[in-house]
Amino acid sequence: MKNKKIIILLSAVLLLCFVAGCDLFVPQKGSGRPDGAVNVTFVSSNDNYGSVVGYATQTIQPGKTSRQVAAYANDFCVFTGWSDGVKDIVRSGETFTKDCTIVANFELINSGLPVIEITMPAGDEVVSKEIYEQVTVTAKDGKGNVSLENVTGKLRGRGNATWKMEKKSYKLKLDKKENLLDTGTGPAKDWVLLANHCDQSLIRNQVSFYLARNMEGLEYTVGCQQVEVFLNGICKGVYLLCEQIEVQENRVNIEYDPAALDTGYLVEIDEYADDDDPGGENVSYVVAGEKMFSLKSDVTPAQIPYVKEYLQTVHDAIMSGDEHRVRRYVDLDSCIDAYLIEEFTMNIDVGWSSFYFYKKPGDEHLYFGPVWDFDLAIGNDKRLRDGGSKGFYVGDSYSDYKQRSVWFGALMEQYWFKKLVRARWEEKRDLFAGASAYAAVCVELVKTAAERNFDIWDSLGTRINQEPDHIVAYKTYDQHAQNAVSWLADRYDWLNSYIKLNLPKR
Repeated sequence: MKNKKIIILLSAVLLLCFVAGCDLFVPQKGSGRPDGAVNVTFVSSNDNYGSVVGYATQTIQPGKTSRQVAAYANDFCVFTGWSDGVKDIVRSGETFTKDCTIVANFELINSGLPVIEITMPAGDEVVSKEIYEQVTVTAKDGKGNVSLENVTGKLRGRGNATWKMEKKSYKLKLDKKENLLDTGTGPAKDWVLLANHCDQSLIRNQVSFYLARNMEGLEYTVGCQQVEVFLNGICKGVYLLCEQIEVQENRVNIEYDPAALDTGYLVEIDEYADDDDPGGENVSYVVAGEKMFSLKSDVTPAQIPYVKEYLQTVHDAIMSGDEHRVRRYVDLDSCIDAYLIEEFTMNIDVGWSSFYFYKKPGDEHLYFGPVWDFDLAIGNDKRLRDGGSKGFYVGDSYSDYKQRSVWFGALMEQYWFKKLVRARWEEKRDLFAGASAYAAVCVELVKTAAERNFDIWDSLGTRINQEPDHIVAYKTYDQHAQNAVSWLADRYDWLNSYIKLNLPKR
């Protein structure tokens, strides 16, 4: 796949050699310009979309005609004609009377999705998730209109288990703050391009973020939209462009004071912390309640013991089940809304990684969110009931899954908390009932681009991560998409019945 562009170009070369008698690619290199000769140059309108092969630069003697050139479009692009009106891909035998430059015009075949075009001088592949490479970025909306052109920034890889997959996710850091394709709530430098390689419906994160954005108890949920990514003109497929979770005025908006202990902090449950954080325990992560919490915002060495003690205090309050203690240290609005999102989607990793919390200065409460990472949710993990839509998982304190949330399990043992959960479900039931219909809309919007994606990444019918056997068996995008759509409808029916029968009324 990574050599596809080279193969296409070589094929073009061989074709032209055959047409021109195999001596086509010996360019004229005269030492000067004879009297009466003209110089003609053929160039591409966009090297990322296509190229000119053959005698791209010619000096044509009086009485002679031009030699052969051809315009060859890259993958998912089309040649639309030469700037002088010629429509033929291959041209030769023409007479020119003056010096000129003729442009071969190429366009991207529009899939309907916005496009992120990245130019990276270092090469066509991102090889590190620690070292950034310099890039320029152009963004276009779904109709091909340029919204951002040749802005500078840096690119690296990202992810834990997903970094080992063939299709890589990326972290993009722009040099100046931008609201990339109007995806977020405001301008920022840091953006994420999620590959969603093990989610062959391509929509699980998108649907989950949609639900979260409509839960008012969650103060911030990442903005996102589906895009196609081109790196040095090579289509990398469908990605979910997302805001980076970070402390920033347009994202997790909490104040941080390096001189204070009681200030704003952003943390993440992250059982990969001891592998990925070079600083080590009590430097880049802390352990509280037998869980590792990565420190995702600025923290001084003097503040680390405070953060550790605070998280342990929250843990002890939750595990006690005492309503007064829990209300003192937990923001229940965000806690309950996050719980419903995680339970509805059956996110197996809820207590393992990518689960965020934050504290505000002068406020003892721990706020839940922003939610993140749902590529194994919505029935996409064989380890969790073989991907079935029935069952109580996130709130099951007796679950033996090592990824389970001990906090949600402890809270859902409490009668008072279950009453609050049922009341909130009844308030937001219509939102969850509509999740399947929203997913179907997402599928229609991405379908054309999805076909390209799986032309590039031949992953249909294979297990990428933890997909159940019945999902691995799907050989088409439509089957994968319909599975996710149907799962959401079935999950709503089961969970709605379960809550009505098993959770107490307020």
